[in-house]
Formats: sequence, structure tokens, C-alpha cells
Amino acid sequence: MRTRVFSAPKVPAVFLRFWVVKLLTTGIGETGSDFLGTVSIPLAAIIGIGAFFAALQVQLRAETYHPVRYWATVLSVALFGTAVGDATAIDFGLGFTWSILLFAVLIVVPLGLRKLGLNVTVAFWASYVLTRPLGASVADWLGKGTHDGGVGWGTGPVTGIGLLLFAALVAYLAMTHSDVDHAAVHARDSTVSKPDPALDVTP
Repeated sequence: MRTRVFSAPKVPAVFLRFWVVKLLTTGIGETGSDFLGTVSIPLAAIIGIGAFFAALQVQLRAETYHPVRYWATVLSVALFGTAVGDATAIDFGLGFTWSILLFAVLIVVPLGLRKLGLNVTVAFWASYVLTRPLGASVADWLGKGTHDGGVGWGTGPVTGIGLLLFAALVAYLAMTHSDVDHAAVHARDSTVSKPDPALDVTP
């Protein structure tokens, strides 16, 4: 029988650092889209779409997980922005503070349901999706003016600070590989299919 070769996973191991970087990418995408939109909405769309397809192409061609490739893809997706955070804060009138609290509570619900038997894949993607409106609400709260219920830092500075934190964390992950589940990778790479005794014709 042939030895089965398992490639390393193309996504990171899900630890606390994963969620921190994920929230940063969402916030950067929100403020970055808003900032580019003040210059030119078509420009923001072109940059967002172009970055997304370029990063996605690189990620799809990758054989294993690499922090820079993976997070570049996630960040480019975030540049499309999210309407949910804006809808709860503005359209539904909750404001940024209550929106942050709402999504902060909702994002831990899948974890609790996971303890009660919720499928791990469903729990992961539910939390993953909720990072978008949570990160966007935090970014809007920091970037919007005080007359809009925000802190008033401005979208440019918030985007810049987010990018610095994002770059620092991704560089740390790339150097330390602390977000890679080495045990799982080793188990996959070292797995060998056992021969079927019924097919053994050795005398």
C-alpha cells in the first residue's frame, strides 16, 4: 500500500493570538475603507477588490500555512468592510458603545455552545464572522468624531495604529510560529496507511 502524505494545514492554530490579529484586521478594514472612501469611493473599491483577488490567488497556491500569506488574505477581505456594525450603531440607533458590548457578548456564545456539544466547525465560523462587526464597531468608536458618538481620533490615525499593531503581531507569528499546531502537523505528516492483511501475499 502507498504511504499517504498529508500536507501541513493552510490555516493557523486557533489560539487567543489568532483572535487578536483577526480583530485588528477587521478594524483596519473598516477604517481603511472609510478613509479611502473620503478620497475616492471608486478608488477604495478598486484597491479592495484588487488586494482581495491578489491575496486570494497567493493563498490558494500555497501548499502550507504561512502567517504573512494567510493574514494578507484576511486583511484584504476586511477591506470590503462590514455593514453589520454600522447598521447596529447607526441604523438601529444603538451607538458604538452598545454595539461593541453586543458583539462582545455574541462572540463568546459559540464558545459556550461548543461546551454543550455544538459542532466545532460551526462554532469557529460563527465566532469568525462576529469578529467583523465587533472590530468594525471598535474602529468606528475610535475613529468617528465626538459629535457622532466616537472618540475622535480620526480614521487615518486609527488605521495607522492598527496597521502597526497588525504588522508587529504578524511578524512575531512569522518568527516564532507560535500559532502553528506543531503536534497536529507532525501527526499528519507522519501518518502512514497500514497495509490490509488480506492483501498480503508474502510467503
